[in-house]
Amino acid sequence: MTTGRVIICTFDAPGFTGGPNTWLRRWYDVVTAHGFEVLTLAFVLEPHRHRLPEDYPLLAALADRGGRFETFPYWETVEKKIRWLLSRIEAFRPAVFIPNFTVAGLYATAWTRPAGLPTVGILHSDDAYHRALLDVFVAGQPRFRATDVVAVSRYLTEAARVRATPETAVHSIPYGVPLPATVSGWTHGPLRLLYAGRLEEEQKRISDVTRALCRAAQLPNVTATIAGDGQARASVESIISREGQGRVQYVGLVDNTRIQALMAECLSCFQITKGCPLP
Repeated sequence: MTTGRVIICTFDAPGFTGGPNTWLRRWYDVVTAHGFEVLTLAFVLEPHRHRLPEDYPLLAALADRGGRFETFPYWETVEKKIRWLLSRIEAFRPAVFIPNFTVAGLYATAWTRPAGLPTVGILHSDDAYHRALLDVFVAGQPRFRATDVVAVSRYLTEAARVRATPETAVHSIPYGVPLPATVSGWTHGPLRLLYAGRLEEEQKRISDVTRALCRAAQLPNVTATIAGDGQARASVESIISREGQGRVQYVGLVDNTRIQALMAECLSCFQITKGCPLP
């Protein structure tokens, strides 16, 4: 039984496994399990050079789930993207439109709000891009203000509430992480440390983290692994080369489907038993 229809927008590219799309996979599973029919509209990079959906991590995951999605070239103008989005909204007739963090989708608010369609933007980070989304689609011209904004952290929620006018409702919904039904106990074996995430300075202080891992790895029976990608990748690799002493490794971008396996490898110094997940 279908509860209702939802359109959500995103971006996808070959090898892209960023946080927003990792979240979208989990979100899709939850909302479809509750009976919602979802259409994902993705702006895609380089579709003429790659296979759709096989080479696009999110779209491939949706295809495996039998999910419905449509794509539009990322390089097209915002005006063309808006026209395409509005045509898909008219054809699909959703009960909720989630432009997510896409600029064209949020600009479509000028047409979806007068039509009475709830339009939900999502703040995934506190970087310059998302601060600009706040400026334009929360505190900007009334015609472009989303009806609702979801922030994934307490900090982002407060930042949005400070800027929001009565036209926009602000909601706080953390990402959440699925936990396996296992518990671990220390076996006094080698300690393996793991960082998995974006390699960014402002949000992650990744150079400081890398140096700290290099110092920790100087202790007996301690090694460290860094997984992820981002603008500070060169700095991370340089620090590891100078200070890692062969005990800190960078393994590059790891797809979401392999993250828990990588975590399990680093937990080999623990005794893993079945039980209730930690709260």
